[in-house]
Amino acid sequence: MVVDVLAARSAKRAAEKIRSLPVAAYNPFNLFVADVAEAFAFGYEDAVRDVPNASGIFLIGNAPLDGAEPPKLAGLRERVEAARAEPAEGWLPRLGDWCRDHASAGPRGPLDALCVHTPTYGTRSSCLLQLAEGGLEDSSSVFRFADGAPCEERYEEFTPLLHDLGRGRSGACGAQARSHR
Repeated sequence: MVVDVLAARSAKRAAEKIRSLPVAAYNPFNLFVADVAEAFAFGYEDAVRDVPNASGIFLIGNAPLDGAEPPKLAGLRERVEAARAEPAEGWLPRLGDWCRDHASAGPRGPLDALCVHTPTYGTRSSCLLQLAEGGLEDSSSVFRFADGAPCEERYEEFTPLLHDLGRGRSGACGAQARSHR
């Protein structure tokens, strides 16, 4: 499904593909697609749901995007919104540091941390995506991915791939999926 979405030539077309997904065909997931013109977020639990976001900040975890924001993401959102007043170059590395955070201030112990480690469950990957006003090709647009918990794996630089997407070399939109089961 993600490969089909990535083949779309725009985020709008990708959104159309997502909206046409069959009922009960996939496990629950969250999906984010974006291009230079538009960004969309979707939840899926037996059916597709558009998830509106007026702030321009998408924090995608395992919980349904259209449900109550978990306290750990609400705290991260506050940090990110405060950091937006600073130059973009300075806050993206901090976002990576925050995603490595093991501190838990909630009743669920380690599950309330941003970077989760338990014997049976935990953070499997993390990505940082910053889309600048100039779009995917803008030098301020950045994509970094940690293939594992970000406290154990470093964020690899995938920004050139993001810029290639902007030039239409591999499709014109980017997608990120996160299962929430």
